[in-house]
Amino acid sequence: MILLTVFMEKLWKKKDNRTSTLGSRENNYVKISKLNIILFLLLIVFITSTVVFNRMYMSQRQDNKKIKSANETLINTVVVNENGLKRVKTGVDLHLKQLYANTARGCNNDTEPSFVCSGLLVHGLRLQEQVSPWSHRDIDKNVSVAFSYLRDDHKYTSSVDYSSGIILYPKNEIPETKDSYTVLCAYPIDGWTDGKKNHAGGCGNYNENLIDQGTKDNIARTKLLKAEGTCLDNNLNTAEEWFTFHRKNNYFVNKSDLLSLFTCSYPMDGDDKRVSSFNTLSDIRKGFDQNEEIKPANWNNEILISAWDEEHPERLPVMAIFYTKDNVSSLNAALLYQRAFFDKTNEMIPVVEIKFPKDKYDTAEFKEYIKN
Repeated sequence: MILLTVFMEKLWKKKDNRTSTLGSRENNYVKISKLNIILFLLLIVFITSTVVFNRMYMSQRQDNKKIKSANETLINTVVVNENGLKRVKTGVDLHLKQLYANTARGCNNDTEPSFVCSGLLVHGLRLQEQVSPWSHRDIDKNVSVAFSYLRDDHKYTSSVDYSSGIILYPKNEIPETKDSYTVLCAYPIDGWTDGKKNHAGGCGNYNENLIDQGTKDNIARTKLLKAEGTCLDNNLNTAEEWFTFHRKNNYFVNKSDLLSLFTCSYPMDGDDKRVSSFNTLSDIRKGFDQNEEIKPANWNNEILISAWDEEHPERLPVMAIFYTKDNVSSLNAALLYQRAFFDKTNEMIPVVEIKFPKDKYDTAEFKEYIKN
């Protein structure tokens, strides 16, 4: 570019010497204009060739390296996405697949429940329900937040009616720069915990003041006996005992909502039986798969985590932001969550597509979102 500019200037000067002073002034104006046009065109050619070269180069970058640990960043491909952010392909989808496939019955030499080192803790979000993806709904503030646990032996077809949200690191893999979290309790099915927030942070009984007349009539008709306290308080230490209790007390009649309303939870926070209790959850899930006629319509489980400090999103241990496959609106929402986290924390959290299992024979699939 510089050599061309010098050459063109010399060419015009040589021609200028052959003209009169007045003519040279007029011609110089025209010639300088022509020179500017030529330089502008050359600049366009240079920029275009640079862009083409970069795209050809990026397309050749390998992007199939496997993540080795939760804290490792694998920089394989860098692109700019729709919301103006540079995205780094991390390989997090490969690690999510590993966690999903790991059906361990315990962690840390079986001293901790399996969610500490395996499976995915998934929290659904709605744009209209909270100010930001890290903030709490009013009902959750200073109490608890509902998650579902996704694993090969804890399958469900969708994240309830939430199609996008966040996935936390397993407790064993939380980076040093992030806070840990406390799992309060776990339900083998949807526990309808919004109606239980005033009892043990959602781990206790359903609020009687929220029970409408139709539900009361249904309770009387089915002669349902509501569980009081936790499942351990009711001596439901095994899946067999859990099913026996719920059958005896008519929880499975017509697959009604009474099961979710009044079923009990298993305590996880510091409870001596938390490892075996979480395994009981896995066994209950297996039992439902073997008895499809009583499997509830809302087939997700429910895990309650203590509400975090929403004033410090940079310390929230978010491993990935998810959206549901073939759901464009959920992808758009996930990208908004990603942008919000970046603007607040300067951290680029990867976005992952999830194809939820369509039935008990299917498996979940994960694919990191990279817009090329």
